[in-house]
Amino acid sequence: MITFIEKESFNTNIHPDISRRLIPVYMIKDGLEYFVMNRNADIPDDGSLWAEQQNAVFKMAKSMLFSNGGMCFKFYGRYDSAYEMIRIMKIYEFTFTNPEGVFKRCGDGYSAAFVDFSGNFNEYSSAFHYRIYDEEMVRQLKAEINR
Repeated sequence: MITFIEKESFNTNIHPDISRRLIPVYMIKDGLEYFVMNRNADIPDDGSLWAEQQNAVFKMAKSMLFSNGGMCFKFYGRYDSAYEMIRIMKIYEFTFTNPEGVFKRCGDGYSAAFVDFSGNFNEYSSAFHYRIYDEEMVRQLKAEINR
């Protein structure tokens, strides 16, 4: 079973005249805390387009994590499944713009480890970003890419 918690908000200074308050959201899975994303606390939940977009991304992430037992979710991209994206990529012989940088290990020091699988294709613009909390899935994706 997985659950979600929010931690104490913090301020970030993007520019001397601009700051925003962020709320870190974590998933609890197998007794470990995994960072999911920061929500912008300064967006009022007033039904505005900005608020709706933020809420939609967060709801989608939670829904995907609940449906797959906390394995992964998609921030953005054409394909809901990283496996489907790789399958299509292989069929059409697409390549990554930065093959060495598509898998990035994150979370060490502030969360249980997770992997961001993100990048784009050389042949056409198809940016993607998946956050993966399952080491076996990462291994399988790497194997499929190298096949």
